[in-house]
Amino acid sequence: MENWHIYGSGHNITVGSDVTMPSEGNKRLGIVYLYCAGRGDNSGNGVVTAAGDISVYSGYFSRISGYGRTKHEYKVDGTTPSITVGGTANVATIIAGSVSGGIYSGGDVTINVEGGHVTNLMGGCQGFNNDQSPYNGRTTINISGGSVSNIYGAGSGRNVSTLHLKGICISM
Repeated sequence: MENWHIYGSGHNITVGSDVTMPSEGNKRLGIVYLYCAGRGDNSGNGVVTAAGDISVYSGYFSRISGYGRTKHEYKVDGTTPSITVGGTANVATIIAGSVSGGIYSGGDVTINVEGGHVTNLMGGCQGFNNDQSPYNGRTTINISGGSVSNIYGAGSGRNVSTLHLKGICISM
């Protein structure tokens, strides 16, 4: 099985309708991860200068992140990405903030579920091991269609991460 990590790095990513993912029967042959921003350099000096929007209307996605992936914290002032799920898209996890790290300033994200299915929707960051995963910003979640199985106001730690959250707004 292959993993595909696709980083928008400030550019918008759109997956339209009628997109199929490689599979054999019910077995998926790839795991797709989408990020609105880029991958941190793991130096601890991560600054996000641009984060695009992600819209998916078909296909299966393991994880969509409002920012990027780093083992440290990002400063993201002035960036306001959005994530939209619609059509027949199936998303296992949406992370408003960063994956494997934190957002320490200005993490404002809007998540729209208009159709499709989202299994886990997290309003904060996803930590990893001992890395801190604070989320400082405002997450707005709008659900107007489709389905969401689980909504977590904060985020999630993996193993022993510490979570912090400021600001979340959910409308249904």
